[in-house]
Amino acid sequence: MEIDYSRNYSVIGMHWLQGIGLLETLTFVSCYDDYIFRYYQ
Repeated sequence: MEIDYSRNYSVIGMHWLQGIGLLETLTFVSCYDDYIFRYYQ
């Protein structure tokens, strides 16, 4: 039984990129919240 590695790797890559994007978004939001908090205090 053949395994389509290229398809599996593309799926893994997509999930990995989405995870990295999610981390970057969360980091950006937390930094932005800190900036707003400091600016208005």
